[in-house]
Amino acid sequence: MSATIPKGILYLTAGADCQADRLVYLVVGWGKGRECWLLETAALHGDPREPMAWEELAQATVENSWSFAAGGAMKIGRMLCDTGYHWEETLRACKEHWSGGRMLPCRGVGADKRKTVGGGPIIHSEHRTKHPPYVMVVNVDVNVAKDQIAQMLAKTEPQARDSFTSPAAQAGHRSAALTSA
Repeated sequence: MSATIPKGILYLTAGADCQADRLVYLVVGWGKGRECWLLETAALHGDPREPMAWEELAQATVENSWSFAAGGAMKIGRMLCDTGYHWEETLRACKEHWSGGRMLPCRGVGADKRKTVGGGPIIHSEHRTKHPPYVMVVNVDVNVAKDQIAQMLAKTEPQARDSFTSPAAQAGHRSAALTSA
């Protein structure tokens, strides 16, 4: 079990980025009106070409639970792992730690590489790889994602919530709740 989380959280997501010598992840709790909390962020040092690095990532994320102070626990509902570095290792790890479709490989795609043009959803398509390991890869429209994040950041101060300091904030990282009107 990880740290206690605020009662306003309704859903947990996570993201992971593969670097040459480590895996970096974050866990975000989501509430009403797109309010969000950065709950955890960490760098897991080790060679991402080795299965042990991915096992450690899975244990810290999709196989972990976050608990509420009043009781009850929640698991990550969806996790996206960027395939931009160590493509095959990321695909294999996501296939191994599939967790009922909760740990998925993804890749960022700009508007120039999309089949359709114009505003659309952030996650606009999925495709199956043509070579082993066969797995679905989620395409994330980075242009739409950046626009939506910029709109959320342009909003006024978030509504006051329960007092909560995330482990990331305790470690000196900036943590904020974002809302949309």
